[in-house]
Amino acid sequence: MYTSRKKIQKDKDVEPTEFEESVAQALFDLENANQDLKSDLKDLYINSATQIDISGNRKAVVIHVPYRLRKAFRKIHLKLVRELEKKFSGKDVVLIATRRMVPPPKKGSAAQRPRSRTLTAVHDAMLEDIVHPAEIVGKRIRYRIDGSKIIKIYLDPKARNDTEYKLETYAGVYRKLCGKDVVFEYPITDASSFLQTTTMAAAHGYVLASTRITQMPQAVLNKMRVPYKLKQGQSRIFHQLPSGLNMEVIYQKGLQIKNPDEKIEKSWTPQPPLVFVHGSFHAAWCWAEHWLPFFSENGFDSYALSLLGQGESDAPAGSVAGSLQTHAACIADFIQKQTTSSPVLIGHSFGGLIVQYYIANLEKDSSGTNDFCFRGQWLSMAVTMSLAAKAFQTSLPLCKETFFSRGMDDHLVLRYQELMKESSRMPLFDLRKLNASLPVATDAKGLEETGSFYGVQPVCVEGVAHDMMLDSTWEKGAERILSWIKEKI
Repeated sequence: MYTSRKKIQKDKDVEPTEFEESVAQALFDLENANQDLKSDLKDLYINSATQIDISGNRKAVVIHVPYRLRKAFRKIHLKLVRELEKKFSGKDVVLIATRRMVPPPKKGSAAQRPRSRTLTAVHDAMLEDIVHPAEIVGKRIRYRIDGSKIIKIYLDPKARNDTEYKLETYAGVYRKLCGKDVVFEYPITDASSFLQTTTMAAAHGYVLASTRITQMPQAVLNKMRVPYKLKQGQSRIFHQLPSGLNMEVIYQKGLQIKNPDEKIEKSWTPQPPLVFVHGSFHAAWCWAEHWLPFFSENGFDSYALSLLGQGESDAPAGSVAGSLQTHAACIADFIQKQTTSSPVLIGHSFGGLIVQYYIANLEKDSSGTNDFCFRGQWLSMAVTMSLAAKAFQTSLPLCKETFFSRGMDDHLVLRYQELMKESSRMPLFDLRKLNASLPVATDAKGLEETGSFYGVQPVCVEGVAHDMMLDSTWEKGAERILSWIKEKI
């Protein structure tokens, strides 16, 4: 006689629990009473079922189905889940295929473990089952400064209506089964969608001019093909921006010198934090090479940012990474949320332009800053043309002439050239919108005017190359900036 026990098949000598029998009975009833599901359910059965507490009084019914039947269950997933949730009133239903993990082969064994049977592969596959019918379109693992980890999963917005109300259930089930915390989001990709971001995000009580973004940026979650290996004491974190995109930050904590022979970390430093902003064809790594260790040894918490579309930061939709306004807004958001005191901002090349725009908009509207913001601090026409044409990427001598001093070792120039090639997936700006003519030089008058605007005395460092933080003469600039900071604090 065909009964509900046929709808559940467990391992030999293992009896189903009372709850599993109730799930099997529900499937049996649907097969006999629901004409839409009758033929599809005829040959289907489950392996096990359990009930999981999510939060408060919310519960989820997790049903494990045979791996070989997963495609058949997916064909009727929406209808089946909807009907089961009616029978288990107030409970969300999740279907997961049963998978087996294989332990690593013993040492010396020639046997190879299938990649699909590893812990990581099984957990990833379970995550796909849990969120079905939504498709996972992106994944980001972020690390906070305290070392804690967050897994952010981006789901296809097309399935939003069928899955949004269950996101808390998905996270709770995955946490219970795999022991990992996840956060689910839907990136907005519709070009007709608008985001009005009033970025009241300047540092500590100041206001940065509002920025209107006409399309929600869509993350392009790809890594640099030439990854940069962090130095001892450095960590890579990802700061989430209001747009949902993540900005790479390389962080190094300030050290306190106890005695000349011993350096120890301390929980906080009285010095202001330092925030470094790179220029074109660079990313946070350019500061991590020499300057982050240098300023860390002198007691400064140091943060090197990768602007959007650069390094390992997400890239927004469109042909360029942003504008002066949007890049400055990203910096403002980071400063407001991640620093505990007013920082010292250090910008290089176009990064200096962004920093100037940010500072100019702390207390006044952006419309009054054009006169000085577009005065580029560039060395020569050769530098300008090399960057604009990207000629430095294929010519080692030109790369050396553009960025470094003559005494720089060629093997280091080659290493940095490779990093520069892969650091920028898109231009920082649309240069045509910055100015009709690209600035090619800085004269004494322009430097004096910039200093006068800020009410400070300009400081010049002689004998350094364009990439003063990577060049063999990097200590000159670092020591001069350190001296200046100490004078001011």
